[in-house]
Amino acid sequence: MQNIELRTDSRHKQRKVSWLELFFDLVFVVIIARIAHNFLSDISWGGFSTFIFMFLSVWWMWSSVIYFTERFVPTEHFQRLYTFLMMIPVVGMTIFTHHGFGENYPGFAISYLVSRVIFFGMILYATLKVKEYKPVGIGFMAFTSLAIALIIGSLFVGESARLYMWGAAILMEVLGPMFTLNQQVKLPPNINASAVDERYGLLTIIVVGEVIASTANTLADSHHISSLLLVNGLLALWIGFSIWAMYFDAVSERELPDKPEDGLRMAGWVYAHIFLNIAIIASAVGIAAVVLDHAHSPEKILLSVSLGFVMILVSLIEMTLNKDESNSQKPSTPVFVKLLFGVIAISIPFLFQDISATILMFVLSVIILLRQIPIFLFGRRKSNS
Repeated sequence: MQNIELRTDSRHKQRKVSWLELFFDLVFVVIIARIAHNFLSDISWGGFSTFIFMFLSVWWMWSSVIYFTERFVPTEHFQRLYTFLMMIPVVGMTIFTHHGFGENYPGFAISYLVSRVIFFGMILYATLKVKEYKPVGIGFMAFTSLAIALIIGSLFVGESARLYMWGAAILMEVLGPMFTLNQQVKLPPNINASAVDERYGLLTIIVVGEVIASTANTLADSHHISSLLLVNGLLALWIGFSIWAMYFDAVSERELPDKPEDGLRMAGWVYAHIFLNIAIIASAVGIAAVVLDHAHSPEKILLSVSLGFVMILVSLIEMTLNKDESNSQKPSTPVFVKLLFGVIAISIPFLFQDISATILMFVLSVIILLRQIPIFLFGRRKSNS
């Protein structure tokens, strides 16, 4: 019996997320918090670009493990070995996140490089063992090899050049699967046998948790909790709760696209989650910056724009899912209206430049409430299936 085989809908039942996978996901809590903290200390275009590239590398490391787990059925010992090995570079990147593109770059880059070498080895093993996966595996290994070469090269250049090389390496990996999409859709479908929606939902919960954590940390670090600060904290918590509700109201009771011709929709679902997670963390940073009511224009713009993009991206994710026929007769907000609410949220700090932090969070809370009114009033009817 071989250690690995393709996971397919025809041969395997839908699985549940294991305790090992929950453990693996929780390892990312600390590094996500540290990346958000670094961005909070430097809310600028430079800080934003560093945040983007750092988070993309962390997200892709997480996603590569999810991909392997959902695409293949390894033995338990094989899965444990792979998962524990991938935890090591996650911890390494966490240690070197501060000044990760500066003085700590060698440690940060080598940690990520180790994860890519492990992933390359796993894909190589799957390519050798699973004949029908070979065309896809070759494509993955090609893009991973190019990324590895760029990261190694970045260790020998100056600080200004390494960010460009790092960005090129990450984009190479993130966009690489699109070039193998035609081969991937030829593989036996596996969506109904996987737990990919649960895994992405769990990471989204972790990211939304950063909104709550940033609010709590900001209040805890304040010297005096005034009535205004308490109101700001409650509004910040409401925004965090609302982000959770927006996402899970959109994805619950609806199925992922599971047909070979739905490859682009499935890819859209995956890539939309990348930007959604980025927008949620940026919202957490914006909340931490404005909750003390000391924020200037960049911080208020960050909060409004990121929260607006959360609304837009949740709507786009909803569009990629199969229609929920059981709720087809229930009132719902049209998608274009949901997108419009996101645009309105983005425009607030530009239209009202002198708006206070409290009023801004209140207005954003009202916008979210209006967006969710059909769900609040009518809820979701459970499917009988």
